[in-house]
Amino acid sequence: MTLVLLSLFVLLHSRAAEAAPTYSVHYCENNTLFTPNSAYQTNLDSLLASLSNNATISNGFYNTTAGQSPPDRVFGLFLCRGDVNASTCHECVTTASREILQRCPSQKESYIWFDECLLRYSNRSFFSRVSTVPGFNITDSKDVEDPDLFNQLLATVMNDLAAEVASDSSGKKFATDEKEFTSSQTLYSLVQCTPDLSEANCKTCLQTAIGSLPSCCTGKQGGRFLLPTCYIRFELYPFYQVNATDRPPSTNSKGKRKISSQVIIAIVVPILVSMVLVVVGIVFIRRRKARKNYNIAEEQNVGDEMTHIQSLQFDFDTIEAATNYFSDDNKIGRGGFGEVYKPLLL
Repeated sequence: MTLVLLSLFVLLHSRAAEAAPTYSVHYCENNTLFTPNSAYQTNLDSLLASLSNNATISNGFYNTTAGQSPPDRVFGLFLCRGDVNASTCHECVTTASREILQRCPSQKESYIWFDECLLRYSNRSFFSRVSTVPGFNITDSKDVEDPDLFNQLLATVMNDLAAEVASDSSGKKFATDEKEFTSSQTLYSLVQCTPDLSEANCKTCLQTAIGSLPSCCTGKQGGRFLLPTCYIRFELYPFYQVNATDRPPSTNSKGKRKISSQVIIAIVVPILVSMVLVVVGIVFIRRRKARKNYNIAEEQNVGDEMTHIQSLQFDFDTIEAATNYFSDDNKIGRGGFGEVYKPLLL
């Protein structure tokens, strides 16, 4: 039982560690600054608190404002990766809200990206507007074996996903895909736009990102391009929940897929909890049965004693005959309750 509880603790601890957001990059716009304890800082604090509070009830995207009029009004939003759950989204937005103030302490316009979310704010309205500046790329240092074949496959997948996301009317504008590259390697790809963009604006943003791949990521095993209103990423390993979208599996995708950690946890944790409950139940039943057997044994012992006691009780006629009618020849003394006689066995 101790081993089961230890395994459960380790598993839950590992899950908590995996949930920690992974920082990617940030950008501080230095053209406009605010002073400490100003009205803008008060509005900014209120905006960041609102973003964090709404990270658990939104669909991975939320935008809002704080303040009534410029230049102290603040516009802000967050976008969580389309496959993460509400708790992961909330943790990422909360972390981003804290870190962006540490990295950009006095800038009125700032951006921060994590693997799991994007957060940005500005003193200018940017809702529903495509923005391709600033942009950042992060690439894997390792190269693929066949760059030409890989680049061709990557371009096809990214363009197909971009068209799908731009026309998405579900409100998420997020899609992933898996394609076989070699017999032992699978290409994992992801694209996403902020849901407030129109189809044309989302397509413009994604085309900008895809068009930047040849200059940053040619022949690389992994890479991503981050923009304020969209981003794309590809790797040769699963970096998102493979079953996060309802898209049908690709006919070209072969080979084995890695089972996600959350799926494993969803299966293992109930099993471990059930095992603990079974062990507790068995211990309880055994103790209850042992106590019941003990009570039965005591009742039997009492019955035997009563039978023995009853067997020593004689009627008066029997006693009279055994003492020869209380003859003095049979008297052996006197006790606290009267004369004592020696009986004769009949």
